[in-house]
Amino acid sequence: MRLSSAIVRAVVKLLRSFVLTAAVVSTIVVSASCSDTKNEGSEATTTVASGGPTSTAPPASKVVDLTGKSTVNITVRDNVYQPRYFKVSPGTKIVFTNKGSNDHTVHPANDGAFTPITGPELASGKSASISIAKSGGYTFYCRIHGTPTFGQNGYIDVG
Repeated sequence: MRLSSAIVRAVVKLLRSFVLTAAVVSTIVVSASCSDTKNEGSEATTTVASGGPTSTAPPASKVVDLTGKSTVNITVRDNVYQPRYFKVSPGTKIVFTNKGSNDHTVHPANDGAFTPITGPELASGKSASISIAKSGGYTFYCRIHGTPTFGQNGYIDVG
């Protein structure tokens, strides 16, 4: 009986090791496919937003205050927006510039909250912009690399 218990424990330990190794390898593969580069390029403009607020705000200490500016620039790198959480005045032109190696998007978590920026508009080295007239909070995300609650996402506080 002792031999079979030892075998079971050894098999369980081996399986746990395999699962951990598979998780690490998949993380490395995903990270490698989304590495940063320093491309620069042209700007396309996607206009205006009319919808309403979308979600709960992140902690105030994490929100970068960019109010009072007519234009703000957000850097898009692979798997991240910089800054990720920011506050702007209503009607501010928000320019997203892709300095990563992959295409990205900027989609509202609430469809219709603002006009999305699609992959071709925000290909590597390109810029595209939105502006939001209505005050409120707007969660956004990259449909290629995230969801509204996981991965490449961010939050705009308009007000």
